[in-house]
Amino acid sequence: MDNKVLLLFIQDSPVFKTEKPYSVVRTKELPDDESTNIDHEEHDISQVLEDIRDRKSDFTLEKDAICWVDHSTEVEITTEEDMMIPYAKETNNLIRKLLNTDDVICYDLRWRRNASFTDEEAFSNSRNVPSPPVRNVHIDHTPEGGWNRIRRHLSPEETEKFCNGQYRARIVNVWRPLFRPIEDNPIAFCDPDTVCRNDMLEVDRVTPISLIEVFQIKFNPTQRWRWLSKQTPDEPVVFVQFDSHPRNGRINGVPHATFNNPTAGPDCIPRESVETRSIVFTRL
Repeated sequence: MDNKVLLLFIQDSPVFKTEKPYSVVRTKELPDDESTNIDHEEHDISQVLEDIRDRKSDFTLEKDAICWVDHSTEVEITTEEDMMIPYAKETNNLIRKLLNTDDVICYDLRWRRNASFTDEEAFSNSRNVPSPPVRNVHIDHTPEGGWNRIRRHLSPEETEKFCNGQYRARIVNVWRPLFRPIEDNPIAFCDPDTVCRNDMLEVDRVTPISLIEVFQIKFNPTQRWRWLSKQTPDEPVVFVQFDSHPRNGRINGVPHATFNNPTAGPDCIPRESVETRSIVFTRL
């Protein structure tokens, strides 16, 4: 049995001295060789990947920028479009309790399924089509990209209130398996204290409706990784993807990626999951 755990990391390239890394997705207008200037490479992290099953309660959002919580959803799991509003409200309430704040705005919900998609589905922006798992190691936002995302969702009054230096701003994701424990394509999370700033490359991610700046991560053997084996729908993971005031000068988010699980059975059911992304403000 091959016990390698392979993750996809961005390759550094001489072209990045004159071009910013970019990726254009969900469009048929560009040929493949023009849709990105990025190449990826696989690295085996099996020797530095810890299963935290026996110590998941050790992690807190304030201390580690990630935590696994015991929380059952009361929302009926139907379709992404139908469950979006009630599930977002429920998840925001969970974040409010974790971070002791009333100021939480959910701006996105994604249902993901590990499946083969037709070209029409792959290029669709419909909420009735699940998204595939993300296989390259990334953080959803750079410092600049995070602030741009936050300001997109604030009224002028909210911008004046929350963006004046009196609040800590975070973007927090909540990721939950659907229907059954996850075996196929779980997520690995990198300890942000083991990531160097030089490991991170700013990348423009372009879609027909948006331009966002994300971090993709270069491999570094000093990085250390975590996952929760057989994670159930009642064990969502909560993790930071932007932080205006990261703890002790650490990077401002948790790198993560899905991986092919070598311990999964040959007949395991393809992964289905739901995740939310929320803007969170807490007073400094």
